[in-house]
Amino acid sequence: MRHAKKSLQEYKMSKIVIIFGAGCSVASGAPLMNNFIDKGDKLAYDNPDSIDIQSFNLVKKARQELQRGSIKSNIDIHNIEDFFTAFELASVFGQLGDLDQSNIDNLSIAMKKFIIQTIENSITYKLEKGFIRPHSEFNTIANFIHSLLDKKIIKNLSEITLITFNYDLNLEIALHYNNIPFSYSFSEETNIDCLKVLKLHGSINWAKDQNNNINEVLRIKDIMNSPQHIRQNRIPIRLSNNISINL
Repeated sequence: MRHAKKSLQEYKMSKIVIIFGAGCSVASGAPLMNNFIDKGDKLAYDNPDSIDIQSFNLVKKARQELQRGSIKSNIDIHNIEDFFTAFELASVFGQLGDLDQSNIDNLSIAMKKFIIQTIENSITYKLEKGFIRPHSEFNTIANFIHSLLDKKIIKNLSEITLITFNYDLNLEIALHYNNIPFSYSFSEETNIDCLKVLKLHGSINWAKDQNNNINEVLRIKDIMNSPQHIRQNRIPIRLSNNISINL
């Protein structure tokens, strides 16, 4: 909540605000909200070794309990965000159908793994000499931002705020590749001119610390500067084994 309030203040101070919905990442393979669950189920069936199958199975079991219960009429059973909210409430109140307490206690982290690992396995990136490169449609966004500076529509990058509802890193990868500095606005101030990226639903490279503060635990530049020693043209970025998942 504290980060959300600060994000709103940043938004109010910006001259240009661009909002990105889930559809922006579809071309890269990302699921939409209304087919996210289907993609996750298909992943569990086709490639169970690439995921935490126990978490995926728990999410499926909890969905079945949710659909059988009276709460079904109050949620969109095809929308991942509605399920996520319902599961968080189940964790708070300690009850969801016939699920035992241990499953309910593990449901929130299982759902986060379901979200992150479905994204990880759905989006792939081109490699150039072994290094990850952005998708072309996001390079177009970066070029547009450069044009705003070139045409003097804005004086500096801090006049721009990019708001996204997506968990993935497509936008940030393109910004870094095109030498556009950005900030998630976690700290109170920054010493460089940069635009603001506000991810209102969270991000797959964020986690909470011991004080419950959200931090960027895997930096975009570190992801992009790490060579991939594999013989493939496209690869996914797998982060969930390296971070403490806390969306």
